[in-house]
Amino acid sequence: QGSLLDLDILGQTRPDMALVAAYVGGFIFSPLPASFLGFMAGMLTDILSGTAIGINAFPTMLVGMLAASGKRLLFLNRALAHAAMLFVVSCINGLITAFFLVFFYDSYVFTMAMLRVILFQAIYTSLAGTTVIIAVDPLSALVGKIRKWVVKEQADVVSGV
Repeated sequence: QGSLLDLDILGQTRPDMALVAAYVGGFIFSPLPASFLGFMAGMLTDILSGTAIGINAFPTMLVGMLAASGKRLLFLNRALAHAAMLFVVSCINGLITAFFLVFFYDSYVFTMAMLRVILFQAIYTSLAGTTVIIAVDPLSALVGKIRKWVVKEQADVVSGV
């Protein structure tokens, strides 16, 4: 994800593109595929970054599931609302990862260093994610129309029309 968006404004802080993928997937798909997308994005991040396998998979999976579950409740159609949600979700994701590091690896030094980066990463993630959501929004509408058409066609086949 560092090579995807190489922004050096705040040092080595980068947006969490796996989190963005899970969040955007949550607004396009239902909870199960969004959770799977989040899990795979988190695992891919762990594999490519050399961190402990699975440490990002669970929090990112939760983001996909919560975004898919909450899209009907929140009706997020504004960029500012997406930016705020991505900021909060990114902070929570960073805190969950920090908790895993302390609980499973007893790594207080690395966790304290990570806590200093969470805020800046959340800002980057919310900006990058909002940009992606704005770009993907027409695709989401198209997927919804195709889904409705398929359901209608299936209902016509079942009813014998």
